[in-house]
Amino acid sequence: LSQIEKRRVDSSDVADVYQAIRDFVAGKDYREILIDVTGGKKSMVGGACMVGNLLGIDTGYIDYERYIPGLRQPEPGSEYPNILKNPLVIFGDMEIKKAKDAFNDYNFTQAIDILKGLEDRVKNIWKVKYLHDLVGIYYSIDQFELKEAKQKITPFLEKYKDEVDTKFKDNLEEYQKILEILTGEDGIEKDCYRALYFFFSGLRFAKRKRYDVAVFLMYRVIELIFASILIYDEGI
Repeated sequence: LSQIEKRRVDSSDVADVYQAIRDFVAGKDYREILIDVTGGKKSMVGGACMVGNLLGIDTGYIDYERYIPGLRQPEPGSEYPNILKNPLVIFGDMEIKKAKDAFNDYNFTQAIDILKGLEDRVKNIWKVKYLHDLVGIYYSIDQFELKEAKQKITPFLEKYKDEVDTKFKDNLEEYQKILEILTGEDGIEKDCYRALYFFFSGLRFAKRKRYDVAVFLMYRVIELIFASILIYDEGI
């Protein structure tokens, strides 16, 4: 009993249940914790389940296969442990948030890896496919796969015309124009856009602490500027 940590809570106050669980799990590895909601009032059980789902902690209870109506008890020997599925995991909400965070940090590879793992198990598969295809476009741009990126944009905008946010729609349409230039014939306009493309790519790599690639790209920008001066101003 000396190893048991006890906390008395108001059984009708869900917030009190929340706080007790949060205090207990602070600083601990959530993978080593399970919330057992076998007994208790509905308010306590509901509160414990909700906080478990939000924090990503497993929640379980003792279920049974057979019941004795006269005694209003499970038949001895028919009990078994049951782990409740987290609805945030079933619908992919937690992973989708992680994928969006990775996307906003310009970590397109991680975002794609997270979304790939969701396609076989979430119910709202359309939302996952939309995000996967959207990230795929930015991944191709980030990886200098310009022709692939250009080929992906128009089908994406047609397929997800009702889902795509106006901000992304405008952004992708601008990218489409730029990619047409970057994959088109050589000339001063293409060299100018190529220098800008490498410059902003370098900034993204720097934000991800990929300074080796960032420095290489910035060097390439300087090189392109000097090359353009020699070609278009001096004819060399």
